[in-house]
Parts: sequence; C-alpha cells; structure tokens
Amino acid sequence: MFKIKSLLSDKILLIIILFISLIVNQFSGNRGVFPVDSFAFFDTGYRVLNGEFPFKDFWTVSGAFIDYFQALLFLILGTNWQVYIFHASFINAIFAISTFLLLKELKLSSYNSFFYTVCLSILAYPSSGSPFVDHHSAFLSIIGTYCLIFAYKKEENIFWILIPFIFGFAFLSKQVPSAYFIIFVTFIILLNFFLLKGKKNLKIITLLISSSFSFIILVLFIFFLNKVNINQFLDQYLLYPLSIGDSRFSTYKINFENFFIKYKFVHLVFLPYLVINIKKIINFKKYYQQFNFTVFLIFVFSVITLISHQILTKNQNFIFFLIPLLAALSHIEIKSLSHRLKKILTYLLIGITIFSTIKYHQRFNLERKFHELNYVDFKNVVDAKIIHKKFSGLNWITPNSSDKEKNLKEINNIIKTQAYLKKDKRRKVVISNYAFLSIILNESTKAPNRWYPMDGTGFPLPGNKFFSNYKNFFINILKNNHIEVIFVSKDIEKDIVLNYLNKDCFEQKQTNSYLIEFILNKNCKDLK
Repeated sequence: MFKIKSLLSDKILLIIILFISLIVNQFSGNRGVFPVDSFAFFDTGYRVLNGEFPFKDFWTVSGAFIDYFQALLFLILGTNWQVYIFHASFINAIFAISTFLLLKELKLSSYNSFFYTVCLSILAYPSSGSPFVDHHSAFLSIIGTYCLIFAYKKEENIFWILIPFIFGFAFLSKQVPSAYFIIFVTFIILLNFFLLKGKKNLKIITLLISSSFSFIILVLFIFFLNKVNINQFLDQYLLYPLSIGDSRFSTYKINFENFFIKYKFVHLVFLPYLVINIKKIINFKKYYQQFNFTVFLIFVFSVITLISHQILTKNQNFIFFLIPLLAALSHIEIKSLSHRLKKILTYLLIGITIFSTIKYHQRFNLERKFHELNYVDFKNVVDAKIIHKKFSGLNWITPNSSDKEKNLKEINNIIKTQAYLKKDKRRKVVISNYAFLSIILNESTKAPNRWYPMDGTGFPLPGNKFFSNYKNFFINILKNNHIEVIFVSKDIEKDIVLNYLNKDCFEQKQTNSYLIEFILNKNCKDLK
C-alpha cells in the first residue's frame, strides 16, 4: 500500500515538474529578444520544413539537429513564436524529469528530489528561453551521462542503445561541450571494461558499437536523401570550427578567479560530495570498482568540462543550473554522516540552493542578462503581434530599445521592411539578424548563414583558410537560386556582401533608412 502511494506521489510530482519547466521557460522566452541569438533557428527551422537543408542551403557551423527538430515541431504544432520557444521548454522539461528520475535512482527522497529538480528547471533553459546551441549541447550531453548511470545501475540494454543517439544529437547541436563529454564517457566505459571483465562487458561494447553505427548510417541516409555533400558537412561542421577553436585556445586562460571565484556556489555545494568520495577512495579497498565511483567520475568530469567550456566560449553564463544538481548529489552523500553535521550541511545546501535560484532567476529570467537585456526597462515592452500575428504573446523589447520611442521605431522599421519586401517580386536574398522574415513573408529569404557575427565565428572572413570555400558557397546560392537582388538590413555590416563579390557584380542602392540593396549584374565573371 505504501509503495502504491509512493508511486502515485512521484507521478504527481513529475507532472508538477513538467508544468513548471514548461511555464517558466515560456515566460522567459516571451520576455524580450536579442535578435542575433533569439531568432537563430526560427527562419532556418521553417526553411528546413520547406525543403532547404543545413550545409547545402545555408552555412552551418552548429545547430543542425536543432533545425530539424524545430522543423518537426513546426510541422506538428504550427509555425509561430510560441511553438518556437516551446522547443526550448520541451528540452527543459526532459532535462528536469530526467534529473528527478536520476536523483530518485540514487536514493534521494521524492520531496528532496522534487525541490532540487524544480530549482534546476528554473535555472536551466529559461536563461535563454529560446533554442540555443550551448544549452542543447550541454543538456543533451548531461542526459547522456544520466543514461550511462542508468545503464550501469539497471543493466538494461535500452540505455546502452540510447547513449550514442543522445550524444550524437548533442554533437549535432554544438560540437562542444558534447565532444568533451563523449571523450570522458568513452574513457569511463573503457575503464570499466578493463576493471570489470566478463561477458556482460563484451555485450555492452557490442551494443554501443551497433548503436553508434546505426546513428551514423541514419545521418548519412538523411544527407543522401537531401543531397547534402559530405564534404560540405566536414568543412562547415568539423574543419572550419576547429580553425576557430585554435585561435580561442591560444588565448584560453584558467585561473583561480575565473574557475573558482566566479562559480563559488557551484564549488561550495559540490565540496561535500567531493570530500566524502575522496575519503571513500582512500578508506575503502577497490572502491574504484563500485557503481558509486563511476557516478563520482561522471560528475567530476561534468563539472570540470562545463566550467572550462564556459570560460573558453566567453559567452554569457548558463551553467548555474549545476548548483541544485550538485547540491542534490551532496545531499545524498551526507546522509551517512553524523547526525549534527548532517543536519547543518543539509540546511546549508538547501539554503545555498534557494538563494542562488532566486538570485540567478532574477538575473537571467527576469532581467534577461543572457540576451543582453539587463539594462532595458521592461515597462517599455510592446506586444509583438503588431509585427505579425505569429509573434502573439511575445513582449517585444531588444537591447537597443532604451525607451518606448526607440522600441516603437524599431518595430515600425520592421513592419515597413516586411511590406517593402512583400511587394518586391524579384528573386532575393535577405540578410538580417532579424531572422524571421521567411516566416512572415511566407517565402525563403535564401539567407546564406544562420547568423552574421563579423568576428569569424559564424563564417570565414578574408584571411581564413576556408574563405574561398565560403565564397564559392555564397556565390553558388546566388547562381542556383537565380538571385536578382541582395537586401542587407542596417544591423549587418555591408562587408557581408563586399567581402565575397567583386564590385562589378552589383549596383549598390539605399532602399530606405533600414535596407541596402545590392542589385546583381549577372554578366559579371563570378555570377556566370
């Protein structure tokens, strides 16, 4: 009877976690936008839905899986902003539910698991609110490590089969931190293989290899079906990003301040877990052969990986969700301590978790620091449905909207641009950080990239060894689609065209205060 009540209680808690995970992220995703990031998969998801594909139709350095999954959601639920941010909400919910199930499996009580999981769901995807490559890659990778823990604990084949697929989707969201996770998970599997010899281990390796090949065959089949050249994938997704990574590693610095002080709450709640497990390694013979040692290695590597990745990418912080997760792990370990110390540490963990959840919820979900909105006045938001009904529910404000007048002016420029482009019947490319015009115009903008940072992180600039590859890719888009004019919005530097086309290939014209058009001369050498 008690077991039945416990199961019913867990189901109710899971339903509550599901709703909180969805609602908090939907709220956050509707609270302003940072165009260059917020719309990264909005147009491309629509374009994939309508027969265009990453690597072939737009230069893709990350996020291919996100494009395909977004296209699937648009197909099932419709094409609008609420469905778009539901994508992030869905991943947030899966991550939260997986965390609850893991904590329960590691023998944390239902209500404590619920508490830490709710805090995690508030700090995880809501920091962005909309689909973002780092979040996808990190959360799917962590779910992959959960799967590994379940595989060792439950000894069920399904978990070994799922591991390569989960990490494959994480890698196709963004190469890092997923690649780091793949490396250390492989190390842990091989370590256990050599330490715990037997037929069971041979079966595990067979399942992993079979599942990995199945995933690779699936990806190659999709490439073949969509006529994506494998060399395009290798250049755009593997080789070119490596050239970016080389330059970042050359300036990569880890010091006490950026690794420890900046993430003091992460380390503070992780410390009890770390100390207790180190004591077990010292005091217990062959502790390294136990299941708990594998779990310990997984989370130590995860913490080091995510903090190092955060420092390397130099993006806004998004890893504070580690605080409730690591606090929960420490909570599990301190149950074995003396009564007085156990009580003090438990209250301390709960207190730090509550404090940090409130603090980072305020900073990232309410003030929207991740999307550079922490200095705007949210009293100046405007209902974005005046731009288009597909944006219903979005409170429009951007980092450039310092007052209501500027916000309305920005919206007015977008409406005018939309109207102008709709009237223009020429075959066109539209390049803008406001990457939603394909959906609004109901026609592909044929934009060559997902985003347009002029620092070489999104596509090759002059001087990069992949510059000629990208130039040919850009020109082929113009030729294959018989493009007559390129429109560039004022938020994009003109070099996006000038770097890749000779001056005799276009005539430049100022359409209005917001748009520049480059009318193409198809008689020029490059476009013949």
